[in-house]
Amino acid sequence: MQSLSLDRDDLTGLDLSGGFLYSVAPVLRKGLTDPSADWIIEGPVSTPQEDWEGEELDIPSVFKGMQVFESYKSPISWDHMYEKTQDNKWIIGRGFPVEKRNGLPILRAKLYKSNPQAQNAIRLLDEGHFLSWSIYGPPPERKGKKVVVKAITMVTLTPWPVNPGCAVVRKSQNAILAKSLMAGSGDAFAAVDGRTLQRDDVEGQPSKKCPGCGAKLRRKSNFCAACGFRVATFSPRGVGRKP
Repeated sequence: MQSLSLDRDDLTGLDLSGGFLYSVAPVLRKGLTDPSADWIIEGPVSTPQEDWEGEELDIPSVFKGMQVFESYKSPISWDHMYEKTQDNKWIIGRGFPVEKRNGLPILRAKLYKSNPQAQNAIRLLDEGHFLSWSIYGPPPERKGKKVVVKAITMVTLTPWPVNPGCAVVRKSQNAILAKSLMAGSGDAFAAVDGRTLQRDDVEGQPSKKCPGCGAKLRRKSNFCAACGFRVATFSPRGVGRKP
């Protein structure tokens, strides 16, 4: 696969005609010895585990969808804000070509140290908050319990609620600053969060139960009244909803 530029160029031609698809397992920060370098983070784009609605993501389609993402030079946005505003200040970094580890797509990205939102993301990681990748693209196809991704046009880094029983550990200033959650690390996914694959609402309908705490959700509400978890995220044009 052709290597990708990670320059802070504009995103002319980026297709934002899709909707939000999935959020997955927490991202970890990799320690750097060079204090002037951009930050490096990585985490799984998806896992084959069933989500809380009993569906599972088709992993081969994710790898194929990520090729589209890489053709756009792998932009990383903060918490879906570029998709909503098309303002380049919300582009906080660039991804490297996706890697395959134990069959899972792993995305490594660098975050720009000069970007205030990237600084906020690293602060959250260092304070023990969970961040995860959330993928964006055209509405997927469903084949039984399998969800088949058509394309991925944007990956966003989004905050997750902290689980008191699985705090991220800061190891040292110049080493790995978070517990490894990568494929091949045994039961790390289960130890950190049993809900390793959570689905954003792509059909415009709120979910019945909060994936964060399990509380019943109010109708037409994007937030859980009990724990504040953001259950669904929509683009400003309502894309991703059923016509």
